[in-house]
Amino acid sequence: MGNHPVIAKKSGENRGSLHDNLIAENFKLGDKYSTDQDLGAGKATQIKRGQLKRFTKSTQNTGVAIKLCDGTVQSGSNLKTEAMILSQCDHPNIVRLFEVTKVNGQMSLVLELCDGGCVLDRLPYKESQASNIVRQICSAV
Repeated sequence: MGNHPVIAKKSGENRGSLHDNLIAENFKLGDKYSTDQDLGAGKATQIKRGQLKRFTKSTQNTGVAIKLCDGTVQSGSNLKTEAMILSQCDHPNIVRLFEVTKVNGQMSLVLELCDGGCVLDRLPYKESQASNIVRQICSAV
């Protein structure tokens, strides 16, 4: 993972309000990230694969997942709640939140890209594999 701008701070630090942590109010997705693939969509969100356009020696050009809100009040509220929860999480088995932005006036999340597929896509599992997956889930919880 690269050293992208992060709003998720280590536990014990003053996080302030979510709005105080927005990286950019009038963020243009194409200014900072290139997008090359739709990864999926939910009821009120769209997820795109992105790549940081400009990177330095200290940042890796790591892919990200950009979750875009469709603009409905409900979806904006859900995304804000998701961002608040993720900003408090710091665990290797929980997706990292890099940035909270507004794209075209709508909230978006820039997340760690987890492109290994769905755990159910690899069924059936051996008992040892299944216990390892359950152990990782329990560790995150």
